[in-house]
Order: sequence, then C-alpha cells, then structure tokens
Amino acid sequence: MPVKHYGWRSNVSGKEEWEYLKEITKEGKLNVKEVSALLNKKYKKYRKDRTVEGIRKKCGAMGLTLAPCVLSGDGSRWNVKYDKTTENAFLFSMNTALLTLEEITNSLNEKFSGCRPPRTEEAVRSKLYASKLSYISKAPEKGGRTFLEPEEEPRILLWDIECTHLKADFGVILMIGFKFLEEEEVHIIQINDFPLWQKDRTDDREVVKAFIEVMKTADIQVTWFGTYFDIPYLQSRALAGGMMGPIPQIPHVDGWWIAKKKLCLTSNRMANVQKFLNLPESKTPVSGREWRRAGAGHEDALEYIRDHCKKDIVILEDAYRTLRPLLPTHPNYNVIKETLYRCPVCGSSNLIKAGFRITRTTKWQRFKCKEKDCGAYSSAPVSGKRVVR
Repeated sequence: MPVKHYGWRSNVSGKEEWEYLKEITKEGKLNVKEVSALLNKKYKKYRKDRTVEGIRKKCGAMGLTLAPCVLSGDGSRWNVKYDKTTENAFLFSMNTALLTLEEITNSLNEKFSGCRPPRTEEAVRSKLYASKLSYISKAPEKGGRTFLEPEEEPRILLWDIECTHLKADFGVILMIGFKFLEEEEVHIIQINDFPLWQKDRTDDREVVKAFIEVMKTADIQVTWFGTYFDIPYLQSRALAGGMMGPIPQIPHVDGWWIAKKKLCLTSNRMANVQKFLNLPESKTPVSGREWRRAGAGHEDALEYIRDHCKKDIVILEDAYRTLRPLLPTHPNYNVIKETLYRCPVCGSSNLIKAGFRITRTTKWQRFKCKEKDCGAYSSAPVSGKRVVR
C-alpha cells in the first residue's frame, strides 16, 4: 500500500514520536525550530509536518527543555529561554509607569522577536491591565526620554471654617482656612479682605465665592465634622448669597467619622484626638468674648481667630495622615489618577502581598502599603470568576 505524505501510518504511533522528542531535547541544546526540523524530517513519510507552535506547546506540556531561540543578526542566544513566564518577568522588570504603551510594546517585541509573533498594542494593554501595571498616555515633550515629569499627585484639600454662630441662618462665615496636602503654607480667606466688609460686616458672599473656586481644583476634600457642619454651613451661606445649585461635589474624608467609627475615645473632638495621638500642634482656646469681638469687626480678635484657624488646619493634616489608613472607603487613588497597581490611600507603588481576603463569592489578594506614614491594606480579585451565592 503506497504511503500518503499527508496521512498517518498506524505503525508509527504518537508514543514513538514523543519518545524521540524526549531523546533529542534531553540535553536542552536545541531550540524549537531545530527540534521541529528534526522531527518533521524523521516522520515526513508518515504524517503532515508539525508546526513550530504545536511542538512548543507539546514540549511545554511534557516538561521538556528547549534551548533559547536564536536571534537574527549576530546569531547570539537569549540568556533565558522563551516562555510566558519569562515574558511576564521581563514585563514586571520594566518601569512601565514611566513608559508609553507603544514603548512597552516595542520593547517586548524586540526582546522576543525570534521566539513569537509580534504582540499588538491592544494585547499588551490587556496584559498590563491583568497584571495591575500602569503606563503613561504619552511621552513628555521636553528632551525626549531624558526628561520625565513626575506623575501629578491628587490635590487633597484640607479646610475649616470659622463663623459667628453654629447655625447658618443666624451667623456668617468670618474666614475659611485651607491648604493642600504637601504644601507648607496655610491660606486664609477672610471676610475683612473684601470691599463689601466696609459696607456690611455680615456680607460673606465674597468669602464663599472665593473658596468655591478653590474647591473646584481639588480631587479630595478633608474636614473634621464637616459632614454635619462645615459642608452644610458652606452650602447654606452659598444659597443665602444668591449662588444657586450645590457646592462642588468632591470625594470627602471626615476625620471625625474615622475617630467615631474606628477609635474608642471619650470624645471625638479634634482637641481630644490631638492629645490622644500626641500630635505636635495643639488647638488654641477661644472664649465667647473673642468670638463676639471678632464678629463685631475688632482687628485683634480677627487676628486671634485667624491664628486659631491656621493651627486647626495643621492639626487636621497631621490627624488625617495618621487616621486615613483606617478608612476602608477612602477615595481610591487608582480611580482618581487612572492607575492600576498603587496603594488606593496614599498612591505609593511600594506594596507587598499580605495573604488573602475571602468573601462569600470571591477570593481577593490582600496587599499592604510599606510607606511608613500609611500602612493601609487593599485588595484585588485573584480572578474575574465568581462562584454561585
């Protein structure tokens, strides 16, 4: 019976072919192309030629060792053999957060050009997403790759108001103190800084308007008891001043809420938390007489309230840095800055694996931030699969 080159012969079993495959790969000196050539030459009369990809998969399934692929050009070899693990390791070794998607794709294709077909940018983007790695959308223009601008951090606004009465229909805002995290200076918007003060010492429209413009530039806002006082008070005075609509809706962190829910103290007032945490700055007492004199426009009383407000902001910042890792609902850095593998609280990439978190339907990988002033825990799903509830 004549032998057909495209068919299989029953007397040449797959087992015999795989035994030959084990023999020629035993020393690990042949790459996949050389193994393919030998295998197809030996069994050319009995079957169709096996593809390089098919042989690579078979060797991987059988645990056989292949030599690294030969590079085009000088003929030198890779110092590591190609497989998906090698490519993943190379991807993690790149500082992808400082590279564009095009640069990452080109680097991968250049590294493994002799071992596999080129990867598309879409495939690399999917791999980066699955691996929790980030990249920049475009390269900086200044000096090509020799100048790398650091990624802009989220603008975290810490603020506090000082007013003449605890209810907005009886009182007005004397001043609003604020600073952005990492800034040195505390800024004060004060009622007597505006011309309207000379005509009407209860007109705080310009104070409210000026601070709302500041709020529009923030990504996160931080207050103490702001949920129940500062934010509603500011909203009330904005409406009283003729500014229709809500004030800017910004993700909010309330230090008082963290103290109430996560600590067990006799009082959750800022002064008590400051003493408990032994923070360097301390609140200054303000008597009722000083408040009345400030509301009446006495310059020395307003200056005293101004100093009091500045110290409140400093204490708020120190308390926020200490307490923010305790807040599980802290606004997520990765969502705000469109990154992937960062601490969701402080934005650090210095994360370590810290076990797993098991829910009823999903297994999550837990991470711990190693920054000395953070230490927050976060988690990411191990896989996209969910089980039946």
